[in-house]
Amino acid sequence: MSEDYQMFSEPSTLDQMREYILMQLGKPNICVEIPNQVLDMIIMDSVSWFWRYAADIGTHSDYLCLKVTTGRTKYKVPNLQAVGEVSPIQSNDGINTLFAPMHNLLYRDWVIFGQYPGGPNDGAQGLSLTSYDITMSYLKDIDSHFGTRYLTKYDTEREVLSIYPEPKFDHVLLIKVFIRQAPKFIFKNPLFRRYVVAKSRQWWANMFGKINMTLPGGGTVNHDIMYSRAMDEINMIEEQIRLESEPPVFLIG
Repeated sequence: MSEDYQMFSEPSTLDQMREYILMQLGKPNICVEIPNQVLDMIIMDSVSWFWRYAADIGTHSDYLCLKVTTGRTKYKVPNLQAVGEVSPIQSNDGINTLFAPMHNLLYRDWVIFGQYPGGPNDGAQGLSLTSYDITMSYLKDIDSHFGTRYLTKYDTEREVLSIYPEPKFDHVLLIKVFIRQAPKFIFKNPLFRRYVVAKSRQWWANMFGKINMTLPGGGTVNHDIMYSRAMDEINMIEEQIRLESEPPVFLIG
């Protein structure tokens, strides 16, 4: 797509977003007097709203590998909006792996008999696939009952991730996270564009309400109708987002 027409369908910069808003409000047929600083404020306030309330648009999910250290519960992690479930990648609770449940259950069949895929006695004796599945299911139950279960909380203002309880040894956690979408990608969403146009119309109508303005030819601006139209559009979009967005299960500070 030509860059000359990109701002009409998928604006991706602040300059393109400003121009899109002004044209939606009537430029160039009428003079839309909203300063750039005000437009930037409206745009970024709207981005913040989408980060917090429009999970499908304002954030995207991913996984974070976080190395936690003994006695430390708080970690600086920027650009997140929320966190989800957490599970250890490496965990033996500080016990020598020689006595770990996995070692004790699998050592005889895998090491002594060599019964593992590609091993020296593959298919000969020892651990069958069925036994392996049962063993792994048992190990999962052991971990569920006796392994450490961590809770997380993310402070969006300080960008600090807290881990509870306090780790007793160094290891790695796998955490599902919800990352803030870059504004340039949020700009491309049709609901977002409608939202910022409505927010800009609201601000513009509010300014008209503070002054008496007569148009050339004697006409006047009905700021009440303009303001009411903007509020109806804002409320409709916010309600649509709340109904359509499936909120993830997470904790935020």
